[in-house]
Amino acid sequence: MANPFSSDEMAAGYAKSRPPVHPLILQRAFTALGRTQPFPNALDVGCGSGVSTRALEGLAENTLGIDPAEAMLPWAAQTAPRMPDPQDYARRLAIIVPYRDRAEHLARFLPHMVSYFERDKLDRRLRYSIHIVEQLGSAPFNRGALVNAGALIARDEADYYCFHDVDYLPIWADYAYVARPTRLVWHGLAPQTDYNAFLGAVVAFNRADFERINGYSNDYWGWGYEDDDLRTRCNAAGLALAFRDGTYSVLPHPHNGYDGDATPTEAAQRTARIFTAKLLAGGASFSREGLSTLAYRVEETAVWTRNGEPQPHIRHHKITLSGQPAAPA
Repeated sequence: MANPFSSDEMAAGYAKSRPPVHPLILQRAFTALGRTQPFPNALDVGCGSGVSTRALEGLAENTLGIDPAEAMLPWAAQTAPRMPDPQDYARRLAIIVPYRDRAEHLARFLPHMVSYFERDKLDRRLRYSIHIVEQLGSAPFNRGALVNAGALIARDEADYYCFHDVDYLPIWADYAYVARPTRLVWHGLAPQTDYNAFLGAVVAFNRADFERINGYSNDYWGWGYEDDDLRTRCNAAGLALAFRDGTYSVLPHPHNGYDGDATPTEAAQRTARIFTAKLLAGGASFSREGLSTLAYRVEETAVWTRNGEPQPHIRHHKITLSGQPAAPA
């Protein structure tokens, strides 16, 4: 009897259409077993297109996948993690987290990140710091300006940055050095997300590229469009984007861009108008403001503690941003 899994159609379906549950299941098993360090070896019997083998990468020092269906193996080769360059783990990473009024998420985010960087097979090599950048005052949340402030605060101790939303917890990810602007998350984003266009949630830049585009815009007070603005800056500067299809667990929270009836909020409509006006002015106009024009003041910096022990590489900065949202058109 022929192996029903040996067809090219079946192999392609396994590679492209299976839900990304493997990292979630394996991480739960790893935790249930009480592991704090990767296993020495892992064998994935019946690895199929390699999706499950890839999910083992952070949980074992050496992984091997085998499958009797030859049609699966070319897909497994494509799915396999990229071969790491040791130099990618020698650079200093600063993780910048724009933040306000999400204490419950932050209480889960920081312990998870510390455990992730202790346990992940490759990323545990990284020299990383985490900077929570909290916006004080009553003005609408300005994610882009907070990220810019974090990049300026961390600049002297970073070769590259990761701009990280507080509600995204890595399960399988790759935080190694990036040679170009790179989105690190895919599995965990909304199904309608445009793969080739979305540049938000968890994004990495080397320092030179981020400064070349003058960082994020400071113009978007309220929900949305700072990531579209960022992508436009990259396009105008000739910076090609890269994508690492990491798997993240997303903490639930209300969507700030839409009312209960799914219509855009007033703030979202305002930021849409700002972005549209910039587009009409031409791509070169985007980078005229950003890192170089940001005005802010650090009011307080505190070191995070873990089980009573200070963690000097994890800091919480409370800042005041200058300027106010543009008046509605």
